[in-house]
Amino acid sequence: MSRRDRVASEMLFGYDPVRDLPADHLARLVDLVVDEALPAQGAPTGPGQPAYSPRVYAKVLIYGYATGERSSRQLERLCRESLPYLLLARGEAPCYRSLCRFRVEHPEAIAAGWASLFGVAARLGMGRVGRIVVDSGKLRANAAPESVLTEAEYGPVQEALARALVEAEAADAAEGEGGGAGETRTGQPVERAQMRDLVREVRARLAGRPVPEAPTRMSRRMRRQVRRALAALEEAQAEGRKHLCVSDPEARMMHGGRDRRIVERYALEVAVDQGAGLLVACSVTAEGNDNGRLRPLVAAAQEQEPEGIVAVEADSGYYHSHPVRELLEAGVDLCIPDTQTAGALHRGESLEPAVAMVYEAEADQYRCPQGNVLGHVSRRRKERGYEVAEYRAQGSCRECPLAGVCFRSAARRRDHKQLCRVLEGALLEEARARFRDPAHQQRYRKRGSWIEGVFGFVKGALGYERWLLRGQEKVTHEGRLMGLAYQLRHVHKVWAAQAS
Repeated sequence: MSRRDRVASEMLFGYDPVRDLPADHLARLVDLVVDEALPAQGAPTGPGQPAYSPRVYAKVLIYGYATGERSSRQLERLCRESLPYLLLARGEAPCYRSLCRFRVEHPEAIAAGWASLFGVAARLGMGRVGRIVVDSGKLRANAAPESVLTEAEYGPVQEALARALVEAEAADAAEGEGGGAGETRTGQPVERAQMRDLVREVRARLAGRPVPEAPTRMSRRMRRQVRRALAALEEAQAEGRKHLCVSDPEARMMHGGRDRRIVERYALEVAVDQGAGLLVACSVTAEGNDNGRLRPLVAAAQEQEPEGIVAVEADSGYYHSHPVRELLEAGVDLCIPDTQTAGALHRGESLEPAVAMVYEAEADQYRCPQGNVLGHVSRRRKERGYEVAEYRAQGSCRECPLAGVCFRSAARRRDHKQLCRVLEGALLEEARARFRDPAHQQRYRKRGSWIEGVFGFVKGALGYERWLLRGQEKVTHEGRLMGLAYQLRHVHKVWAAQAS
């Protein structure tokens, strides 16, 4: 044996993860958090091989998501080869199937990890102050582009799926009655129908191309998927939706990502406390529009705020008059602009009115400095969650000396000045008027420094550009793991500094 091989052998002898891992290693924090969160499992009493402790699954999954590894097969391999995983699994090697099931069947373990991590953060002096920033990031669903159907393809695909299901059941019935050999005894590979084969068949028929013959055999899992797709097609037709993904019917078309393409996505929603940058809410939604998500996000954050919610900041996508008014009436300090205010801030325009109009309540009309009267137009409309009424000048504004100031663009100048008045009350008017203050504008612009780092870490550092699981319930569990991964790495910076 050469000297080099002898030295390597001596280094490997007595390999101990408890001894060799640094004291401030991330795996040690995961070990601490999960041990505090989950009770120790007692000694097995029944016959057979004892099951692995839930602590093992939770530690492996949490550490994997926190380091950018979420493939259950790779996690199983790392439990036998990687020093941090050897520490966390205590030499055990849980099956990848068990890791997959634990991820979606035991959300209470992940919730306990969240609570335990808050306790560790409190001991480190990372407090929460009740001032939160909310936002969402869109991640692609785990679906191939060819599985997305257009509205014109709903009917043909529905017929093809129903026909394939009937043919598969008929083939199984004929085989059972004939007493034929099972598929494991034929000596030949048996092709099974896949969703992509059925969709390709329909598209080939619609395009006039030769139609490939699809297999008639169908697994039980595939039959469940076909039945879910048929139910989703009926629902999409009833709702009048333009697109549907047959492999993940609960995903929705959203724009997002660096290319801003519209594809099937789920939105990861988070709320960050401005005290120490801790996540106080993390959820997943299939709604592409954020203006209905403010109330549930604030309610979820309220459960994790010991002192309650005192301030909320968000972009204009979360503006909706009803939840905004509720928060204002509850005394919450809001910094959420409506669409017009956010657009003016983005363009660098002044929020002061170009011409001061005087409202005459008794006549329900406005009067401009030149004496022109703007009367109420009976039509009302909903605009971004609040109701507005229109007022139009009774006299021509074309020759008015204030026309150059009153109208923002000469190309858009009309004979009559038009004004919109919000009918949602003085409370919302005061909230919008606060954005005329430069300090309030600066507060709105700085909100991104609190929230964008979460999505930058999840997408950039960990590389999670798309979801691994399918279906909103499973994706929600994965989203909680992503949020816990960010929280863990955020707390680890302070914990490692104090541990060293």
